[in-house]
Amino acid sequence: MSSNVQCQHSAPGKDAVQGMPPAEEARRLRTAFSAFATGVTIVTTTSPDATLVGLTVNSFSSLSMNPPLLAWSLFVDSRYRSAFQVADYFTVNVLSHRQAALAQRFAKPAEDRFDGVANRRLDGGGIVLEESMAWFHCRREHSLLLGDHIMFVGRVVEFHEESASPLIFWRSRFLEDRQSEAQR
Repeated sequence: MSSNVQCQHSAPGKDAVQGMPPAEEARRLRTAFSAFATGVTIVTTTSPDATLVGLTVNSFSSLSMNPPLLAWSLFVDSRYRSAFQVADYFTVNVLSHRQAALAQRFAKPAEDRFDGVANRRLDGGGIVLEESMAWFHCRREHSLLLGDHIMFVGRVVEFHEESASPLIFWRSRFLEDRQSEAQR
């Protein structure tokens, strides 16, 4: 089903699509976005008071090989916004298909998400989750306010990768490895 979404702001009381309530249009747009399968990451840093900070993110993307840049985004009202905006460094941990429970843990509010999770700190405050299939330690280059999200751009200063099957997020759920194989 196609939709003609206007890219300009509508006047008060106007719908983005004529006759479509804004809440319904937002739901349809979210459903359409969910058709794109993504990998799953946990982005980490250390706050100025030395608190470990991490959250599940699927808005990760490589940007450039030269220089080595990547990007991810964070909802503007996130409780972790200030920690990432003042951090000089962050680490993107790419999750394997066996880490859905860890992704769910870091996606929900919790006092100490890191409790019992094997990790190590890197110079500058990034945190590597030891079971990650890959990680990218980055110096924050830019943070850009774009709509209702902040995009963080980082320069990769260190990375590691191991062969494993990725955790996939599709249609608002995690796919187990056998499900992703069946979908191919």
